[in-house]
Amino acid sequence: MLVDDFGLRVAANRLDPDGVVSVDSRAVEQTVFLNRRQASRGTGLGTLGVESDRESIHALTGRPRDTDFGRRVTGRAGFHLTRPVAPEELPVLAADLLIAYEAHDYEAAFSMLDRQRAVIDPTLIAELDDLLVGGLAQPERGGAYLAPPEIVDWANVAGFRFSADPRGVRRVDVSFDDYAALVENDIRLDRLHEDRLSLITRDTDRRIPWPVYRCLIAERQTEDGVYVLSDGRWWRIHPDFIAEIDGIVASVPEAEVPLPPYLATDASETEYNTRAAASIEGAVALDADLARVRGERGPIELCDIAGPGLRLIHIKRGVRAEKLSHLFAQAVGSAEALRHLPEIRAQLRARLEPSLPVVAAQIADERMNPQAWEVVIAIVAPLARVPRGLPFFSRAHFARAVRTLRRLDYQVAYRGIEPP
Repeated sequence: MLVDDFGLRVAANRLDPDGVVSVDSRAVEQTVFLNRRQASRGTGLGTLGVESDRESIHALTGRPRDTDFGRRVTGRAGFHLTRPVAPEELPVLAADLLIAYEAHDYEAAFSMLDRQRAVIDPTLIAELDDLLVGGLAQPERGGAYLAPPEIVDWANVAGFRFSADPRGVRRVDVSFDDYAALVENDIRLDRLHEDRLSLITRDTDRRIPWPVYRCLIAERQTEDGVYVLSDGRWWRIHPDFIAEIDGIVASVPEAEVPLPPYLATDASETEYNTRAAASIEGAVALDADLARVRGERGPIELCDIAGPGLRLIHIKRGVRAEKLSHLFAQAVGSAEALRHLPEIRAQLRARLEPSLPVVAAQIADERMNPQAWEVVIAIVAPLARVPRGLPFFSRAHFARAVRTLRRLDYQVAYRGIEPP
């Protein structure tokens, strides 16, 4: 039986915490971020920029504590060490590796490994796969989406295609809705394993195929806990990590702003925001009015609705992880820009002066007192789901956004908006 995290756990137990030279990590948010950070010499995870509340580690390379173990070790599913090993030494080395796998030395420096553990029980995997397929057949796809399971060179990506695509089809991007349409929503586990999503390289037109199942990112919950499908494997999220995230989510108060229900007649979020702002005294819709700054930073969504009072309201419809991740990123990006960039503050003030001159007067080029402002994250979804009933991925990203906003000294609140 293959133990998926054997090499990673051995490396974590034998590495010098200050001797890490490379780490592969994964963050699941609006999309899946596959990161490889490397250093010219040994250092710690913090120096490499690994964010323990956002990323999970999938591979480690570095200097071992014990030089007899080799000059450098790498662990993922397998384990690699750089020293000669004679055939007669293999039994002793194998025993040492088993001891290293079962040790708990990693808990001091690499405790984030415990935030998720691979599921190896075939009965539980089958149960989770049944839940997966059932959710994928629903319109919301159970919050699942597709992403390349490996680090890819995007400069060399010419497109993607499914094995079920007609000859000659090449897609710029892919979604599970695209795949479901191809198979006429006949979602079966065997088909997910047999069908392929291929990346097409730009330089040689070569195809790199993966099973659709391996490209799926999904979350399912049982009576025993929360499980995540990533890279073709099910992972159990540690209850302590869930409790930590839910504690932050529970600490966010509900905003005292009367946002009206979303109506079936609202043709778009922009139309809703315009109608909602018009119904609230002292509010103005800004969602289509982007701010811009010189340099590499792209356009900034200041907010969807400003006011009443010193409020920046960000709104998104639905509970899919990729949609909500965009919402949380918008709130953080706007708050950071207003906190640090005078030209963005000037643009917000100019937009508010015609309708909300008293609010605009609170914004000066040289300063903006974030403690006086409330950032409201509003979600159009059944009220019972906002925010504590959101999928775990979304709650985790929401908690991270809350922590960032509070570090920037803003007040943070949430609001649920009744859907049509």
